[in-house]
Amino acid sequence: MFDVKFVFLWTDAVLWLLVLGLIGYVVYVLRTEELARKWRKVLNNKTAVAAAAVLSVFFAAALADSVHYRRALPATDGAAVHGLRFRKGLYGEPDRRVH
Repeated sequence: MFDVKFVFLWTDAVLWLLVLGLIGYVVYVLRTEELARKWRKVLNNKTAVAAAAVLSVFFAAALADSVHYRRALPATDGAAVHGLRFRKGLYGEPDRRVH
């Protein structure tokens, strides 16, 4: 079907580490009653929830844009060879040359 090789850049790794840190913080807040109470107070504010929704959309777009891959080139001797250009997962056009 699709023969692709994913490419992980260090900036993408930092972004995904940020996601893991955010998940860890949410788990910590859920286990700490005082923090949970404070965050419930924030989440009752409609302006704060609206701002969080807007930020979440931009953050989701950044996560989708952080996916890069290389397509396989046509095989000449039966082995799959991946190209030097990688593509962004969000819109699939060539991004830049990998050295």
